[in-house]
Amino acid sequence: MTARPHDPRAFLSGGGDVGAILRARDWSASPLGAPETWPTALRITLRTVLITGHPAFLFWGPDHLCFCNDACRASLGSEDHPAILGMPGRNAWPEAWAVIGPQVAAVMSGGPATWHEDQPLPIRRHGAIEEVHWTYSCSPVHDDAAPDGIGGVLILCRETTARVRAERRQDTADRLLSLLEQAPGFFCVLRGPEHRFELVNAAHRALMGGRDLTGLTVRDALPHLAAEGYLDLLAWVHRTGDPYVGRAQPATLPGPDGALRTRYVDFVYQPIRDPDGTVTGILCEGTDVTEGVLAQATLREGEALQRMLVALGDRLRPVDDAYGIMAGAAEVLGTALAADRVGYAEVEEDGTAAVYREWNPGGLPSLVGRHRLDAFGAARLAAFRAGRPDAIGDIAADPRLSPAEVEAFRQAGIAAVVVVPLVKAGRLSALLFVHAAAPAPGRRPSGAPWRKWRSAPGTPSSAPGPRPGPAPPSVAAPSSPA
Repeated sequence: MTARPHDPRAFLSGGGDVGAILRARDWSASPLGAPETWPTALRITLRTVLITGHPAFLFWGPDHLCFCNDACRASLGSEDHPAILGMPGRNAWPEAWAVIGPQVAAVMSGGPATWHEDQPLPIRRHGAIEEVHWTYSCSPVHDDAAPDGIGGVLILCRETTARVRAERRQDTADRLLSLLEQAPGFFCVLRGPEHRFELVNAAHRALMGGRDLTGLTVRDALPHLAAEGYLDLLAWVHRTGDPYVGRAQPATLPGPDGALRTRYVDFVYQPIRDPDGTVTGILCEGTDVTEGVLAQATLREGEALQRMLVALGDRLRPVDDAYGIMAGAAEVLGTALAADRVGYAEVEEDGTAAVYREWNPGGLPSLVGRHRLDAFGAARLAAFRAGRPDAIGDIAADPRLSPAEVEAFRQAGIAAVVVVPLVKAGRLSALLFVHAAAPAPGRRPSGAPWRKWRSAPGTPSSAPGPRPGPAPPSVAAPSSPA
């Protein structure tokens, strides 16, 4: 029986597109030379890389020549995938080599195998540099003929970019939801044509006498609102896709003892749309303005709030998801309040606050960076840790602040400020701040949240709806929607 001739390149057989590329390539100019002369350890390991269905890389020799398999194509992009084969690592991964290179070198020099979870790496794929995340191991490939007995490094990996980004989005959404829960204005999301409560905050529960209406329809939870025209109004917003803004509208709502009472509310009904434009729900946000309506002493405050709600409604018109609703509301906050700077700070255990992004159209000194919160008042910091919001209409005139604290505000360009703290698990974890470069007349330095802001631009809604009074009419067929 005649023996089958040995094929010195048999270890490159199979392997899909990568295997075909490796077999067809002229290796005479490579430091490795012809494949049939490659070290046994390289051939065995590369064979394993080619036939496995798991994404894998192999860096070989002092130049860390790069090999990979077909399973890497989805993460690298089709245009970059074949080009890196046999290329020195620093050339194959120029943007990420500052991270990968030392990891590979440590294992090549005899160090232990390593594990890296959700490692951020900048790489170029699909024609652009993008930060991606990988979980991977770096394992030595032993070769007795190589320095330190290590010929290369095998990397088994999995891209985790989608999960990491999803977790970041969820974390951001959770933080915004926590801030929303503590917001002084009421907020709810109604889903479907039956207007079922999907999300409510603490202020909404308080307005409903302490009841949480999540899961109930408006008709089942508040049947008396049908006679006041609110169900017809909700049906109109859902049917037409037009928003509605109400000012000091009377509504019969349950009190803490269950008895019905008349409250006056400023609110906006903003339709929520899915990607194809279909209205799937309604966002309701507003404020209980009963005391102002009864006393006629807060009329201007109510008007300013309405302008903010109109601007918010316009900005949220195309948004169709809860996270987008909250993000859009945050984006328009500074403009709606005519503020000079709005930002969000994450508070560390040691009392420092890190500001990563700010809305700063007026050219105030940037607060992006880390700051000692006690520089702006130890008493205020203690109040924030207790979860109490704060507002100062005139920094220079506030008797609670020491000269050093007033100076710290001045250097930051702050003449008036509102701060809403976020306390989670008993610890101050974040601050939402709004700054003005000039004192704000009428803003009280008593520690209560601002109830006034300088006039902000906005166009009041002209859509008809329940009118002030004990029995607003139906709006089943409004004639002038906003």
